[in-house]
Amino acid sequence: MDIVTAARRAFLATIDARGRPHLLPIGFAIKEGRILSAVDQKPKGGGRLARLRHIENNPAVTVTFDRWDEDWRKLGWVMARGRATIEPRGTGYEEFRARYPQYDAGEPSGEVIAVAPEDVVWWVWGDGGEQS
Repeated sequence: MDIVTAARRAFLATIDARGRPHLLPIGFAIKEGRILSAVDQKPKGGGRLARLRHIENNPAVTVTFDRWDEDWRKLGWVMARGRATIEPRGTGYEEFRARYPQYDAGEPSGEVIAVAPEDVVWWVWGDGGEQS
């Protein structure tokens, strides 16, 4: 979909140990139908990232891509719900590099979250509502 292709970031929702949603923006790449998000060298707190711990405890996740514009007739979003796995460093490097020039200097330094969508829904202005 154009919304996914054009998006520069998406939002990953995981579920924490207390059953609460945990939502954060992510960079992403698409490889063989899976949505990839790398743990890279940008500054982060110490220890294992919450998103990785959440996926280890509950692999059910949602990834949402949106298209925003002040002209609301251009609004739209795509939501992919599925199961996440944690893949080794380097997974999807060429796809990340194609999307983000920041990766020309080298592959992301950490693991990669891979989401296999089980269902996808979307909404685009004028489309008549949510589709699946």
